[in-house]
Amino acid sequence: MSGKSSYADAVVNAAAAAEAALYNSGKLVIYAGPAPASANAALAGDTVLATHTLAVTAFGAPVAGLITAAAIAAVTIVASGVANFFRLFAADGASDCMQGNIANQTVTLTALVAVNAVSIAVAALAAPLYAGQDLWFNDGGVLKIVSVSAIAAVGATAVTCTAVPVAIANGAAASGCVIVGSPNYQIGAQSAISALAVQVSESGT
Repeated sequence: MSGKSSYADAVVNAAAAAEAALYNSGKLVIYAGPAPASANAALAGDTVLATHTLAVTAFGAPVAGLITAAAIAAVTIVASGVANFFRLFAADGASDCMQGNIANQTVTLTALVAVNAVSIAVAALAAPLYAGQDLWFNDGGVLKIVSVSAIAAVGATAVTCTAVPVAIANGAAASGCVIVGSPNYQIGAQSAISALAVQVSESGT
Protein backbone atom coordinates (compact mmCIF):
# COMPACT_ATOMS: atom_id res chain seq x y z
CA MET A 1 0.00 0.00 0.00
CA SER A 2 1.26 3.47 -0.85
CA GLY A 3 2.43 5.60 2.07
CA LYS A 4 1.02 8.73 0.43
CA SER A 5 -2.40 9.89 1.57
CA SER A 6 -5.09 11.34 -0.67
CA TYR A 7 -8.31 13.23 -0.10
CA ALA A 8 -11.77 12.99 -1.60
CA ASP A 9 -13.04 15.84 -3.78
CA ALA A 10 -15.49 16.88 -1.05
CA VAL A 11 -12.58 17.49 1.33
CA VAL A 12 -10.36 19.43 -1.07
CA ASN A 13 -13.35 21.42 -2.34
CA ALA A 14 -14.19 22.44 1.24
CA ALA A 15 -10.59 23.56 1.76
CA ALA A 16 -10.58 25.41 -1.57
CA ALA A 17 -13.87 27.15 -0.79
CA ALA A 18 -12.52 28.31 2.57
CA GLU A 19 -9.39 29.65 0.87
CA ALA A 20 -11.44 31.35 -1.85
CA ALA A 21 -13.46 33.26 0.76
CA LEU A 22 -10.25 34.87 2.04
CA TYR A 23 -9.76 36.59 -1.33
CA ASN A 24 -13.21 38.19 -1.66
CA SER A 25 -12.70 41.91 -2.49
CA GLY A 26 -8.99 41.27 -2.03
CA LYS A 27 -5.93 42.45 -3.93
CA LEU A 28 -3.67 40.79 -6.50
CA VAL A 29 -0.32 42.59 -6.51
CA ILE A 30 2.33 42.02 -9.18
CA TYR A 31 5.98 42.55 -8.17
CA ALA A 32 9.39 42.84 -9.79
CA GLY A 33 12.42 41.68 -7.83
CA PRO A 34 13.37 38.47 -6.03
CA ALA A 35 10.48 36.59 -4.42
CA PRO A 36 10.62 36.17 -0.64
CA ALA A 37 10.96 32.60 0.65
CA SER A 38 7.23 32.34 1.40
CA ALA A 39 4.06 34.38 1.86
CA ASN A 40 5.01 34.69 5.54
CA ALA A 41 8.29 36.45 4.72
CA ALA A 42 8.47 40.23 4.59
CA LEU A 43 8.88 42.03 1.29
CA ALA A 44 12.35 43.51 0.91
CA GLY A 45 13.00 46.06 -1.78
CA ASP A 46 10.54 44.57 -4.27
CA THR A 47 8.84 46.90 -6.74
CA VAL A 48 5.04 46.98 -7.07
CA LEU A 49 4.22 46.98 -10.77
CA ALA A 50 0.42 46.79 -10.59
CA THR A 51 -2.36 46.24 -8.06
CA HIS A 52 -5.63 44.59 -9.10
CA THR A 53 -8.80 44.49 -6.99
CA LEU A 54 -10.55 41.12 -6.96
CA ALA A 55 -14.31 40.73 -7.29
CA VAL A 56 -16.63 40.73 -4.26
CA THR A 57 -16.86 36.98 -4.89
CA ALA A 58 -13.29 36.54 -6.06
CA PHE A 59 -13.42 32.88 -7.14
CA GLY A 60 -16.05 30.49 -8.41
CA ALA A 61 -17.08 27.20 -6.84
CA PRO A 62 -14.19 24.72 -6.57
CA VAL A 63 -13.92 21.73 -8.90
CA ALA A 64 -11.59 18.97 -7.66
CA GLY A 65 -9.84 21.58 -5.56
CA LEU A 66 -9.38 24.07 -8.39
CA ILE A 67 -10.80 27.57 -7.94
CA THR A 68 -10.86 29.95 -10.89
CA ALA A 69 -11.05 33.71 -10.44
CA ALA A 70 -13.90 35.87 -11.62
CA ALA A 71 -13.00 38.52 -14.20
CA ILE A 72 -10.23 40.84 -12.99
CA ALA A 73 -10.31 44.40 -14.28
CA ALA A 74 -7.23 45.83 -16.00
CA VAL A 75 -5.30 48.56 -14.19
CA THR A 76 -2.57 51.05 -15.04
CA ILE A 77 0.99 49.86 -14.45
CA VAL A 78 2.71 52.13 -11.92
CA ALA A 79 6.36 51.12 -12.42
CA SER A 80 8.50 49.51 -15.12
CA GLY A 81 10.08 46.10 -14.62
CA VAL A 82 9.91 42.36 -15.26
CA ALA A 83 7.11 40.62 -13.34
CA ASN A 84 8.55 37.86 -11.15
CA PHE A 85 5.97 37.03 -8.47
CA PHE A 86 2.56 37.95 -7.12
CA ARG A 87 0.79 38.06 -3.80
CA LEU A 88 -2.89 37.70 -3.00
CA PHE A 89 -4.15 39.80 -0.10
CA ALA A 90 -7.39 39.83 1.85
CA ALA A 91 -9.84 42.72 1.49
CA ASP A 92 -7.82 44.89 3.89
CA GLY A 93 -4.99 44.89 1.33
CA ALA A 94 -2.47 44.05 4.06
CA SER A 95 -3.12 40.47 5.20
CA ASP A 96 -0.97 38.16 3.05
CA CYS A 97 -2.84 35.07 1.93
CA MET A 98 -0.74 33.58 -0.87
CA GLN A 99 2.43 34.13 -2.87
CA GLY A 100 3.23 32.62 -6.24
CA ASN A 101 5.80 32.90 -8.99
CA ILE A 102 4.88 34.27 -12.40
CA ALA A 103 6.06 31.58 -14.77
CA ASN A 104 7.32 33.18 -17.94
CA GLN A 105 7.32 30.73 -20.79
CA THR A 106 7.24 30.45 -24.57
CA VAL A 107 4.64 28.09 -26.02
CA THR A 108 5.82 26.65 -29.35
CA LEU A 109 3.65 24.74 -31.82
CA THR A 110 4.96 21.34 -32.91
CA ALA A 111 2.41 20.82 -35.69
CA LEU A 112 0.34 22.88 -38.10
CA VAL A 113 -2.91 24.18 -36.58
CA ALA A 114 -5.81 23.82 -39.00
CA VAL A 115 -8.79 26.16 -39.19
CA ASN A 116 -11.41 25.20 -36.56
CA ALA A 117 -8.97 22.99 -34.64
CA VAL A 118 -9.97 22.53 -30.98
CA SER A 119 -6.59 21.24 -29.81
CA ILE A 120 -3.03 22.32 -30.56
CA ALA A 121 0.21 20.32 -30.31
CA VAL A 122 2.96 22.14 -28.40
CA ALA A 123 6.41 21.55 -26.95
CA ALA A 124 6.18 20.36 -23.33
CA LEU A 125 4.85 23.19 -21.15
CA ALA A 126 7.15 24.64 -18.51
CA ALA A 127 4.18 26.14 -16.64
CA PRO A 128 0.44 25.42 -16.64
CA LEU A 129 -2.11 27.12 -18.88
CA TYR A 130 -5.63 27.88 -17.68
CA ALA A 131 -9.07 28.05 -19.28
CA GLY A 132 -9.72 31.57 -20.55
CA GLN A 133 -6.05 32.34 -21.17
CA ASP A 134 -5.21 33.72 -24.62
CA LEU A 135 -2.04 32.76 -26.49
CA TRP A 136 -0.83 35.18 -29.16
CA PHE A 137 1.25 33.25 -31.72
CA ASN A 138 3.68 35.07 -33.99
CA ASP A 139 3.15 33.39 -37.36
CA GLY A 140 5.58 35.02 -39.78
CA GLY A 141 5.02 38.43 -38.25
CA VAL A 142 1.23 38.03 -38.02
CA LEU A 143 -0.24 37.62 -34.52
CA LYS A 144 -2.85 34.86 -34.30
CA ILE A 145 -4.83 34.12 -31.16
CA VAL A 146 -5.64 30.77 -29.54
CA SER A 147 -8.00 30.77 -26.55
CA VAL A 148 -7.32 27.99 -24.04
CA SER A 149 -10.52 26.18 -22.96
CA ALA A 150 -9.21 23.71 -20.36
CA ILE A 151 -6.30 23.57 -17.94
CA ALA A 152 -3.06 22.15 -19.37
CA ALA A 153 -0.57 20.94 -16.77
CA VAL A 154 3.21 21.31 -16.69
CA GLY A 155 4.71 18.90 -19.24
CA ALA A 156 1.55 18.76 -21.38
CA THR A 157 2.12 18.53 -25.14
CA ALA A 158 -1.48 19.19 -26.18
CA VAL A 159 -3.66 22.18 -25.30
CA THR A 160 -7.45 22.18 -25.64
CA CYS A 161 -8.83 25.41 -27.10
CA THR A 162 -11.88 27.01 -28.65
CA ALA A 163 -12.12 26.61 -32.43
CA VAL A 164 -9.12 28.35 -33.98
CA PRO A 165 -10.34 30.85 -36.62
CA VAL A 166 -7.21 30.76 -38.83
CA ALA A 167 -4.45 28.28 -39.64
CA ILE A 168 -1.18 28.67 -37.73
CA ALA A 169 2.15 27.34 -38.97
CA ASN A 170 4.17 24.66 -37.21
CA GLY A 171 6.91 26.35 -35.14
CA ALA A 172 4.97 29.54 -34.38
CA ALA A 173 5.56 30.70 -30.81
CA ALA A 174 3.63 32.61 -28.16
CA SER A 175 5.41 34.24 -25.24
CA GLY A 176 3.80 35.11 -21.94
CA CYS A 177 3.27 33.91 -18.41
CA VAL A 178 0.70 32.16 -16.30
CA ILE A 179 -1.34 35.05 -14.97
CA VAL A 180 -0.39 38.02 -17.14
CA GLY A 181 -0.15 38.58 -20.85
CA SER A 182 3.45 39.75 -20.80
CA PRO A 183 6.20 39.63 -18.15
CA ASN A 184 7.51 43.03 -19.26
CA TYR A 185 5.72 45.92 -17.56
CA GLN A 186 6.06 49.53 -18.67
CA ILE A 187 4.82 52.44 -16.59
CA GLY A 188 1.55 53.87 -17.88
CA ALA A 189 0.57 50.75 -19.83
CA GLN A 190 -2.25 48.42 -18.81
CA SER A 191 -1.88 45.27 -16.72
CA ALA A 192 -4.48 42.76 -17.91
CA ILE A 193 -4.95 39.40 -16.17
CA SER A 194 -6.20 36.78 -18.61
CA ALA A 195 -6.66 33.95 -16.10
CA LEU A 196 -5.94 33.14 -12.48
CA ALA A 197 -6.54 29.79 -10.79
CA VAL A 198 -5.48 28.22 -7.51
CA GLN A 199 -5.20 24.46 -6.97
CA VAL A 200 -5.64 22.79 -3.59
CA SER A 201 -3.96 19.38 -3.84
CA GLU A 202 -5.86 16.10 -3.46
CA SER A 203 -2.73 14.36 -2.18
CA GLY A 204 -0.93 14.61 1.12
CA THR A 205 2.18 13.13 2.72
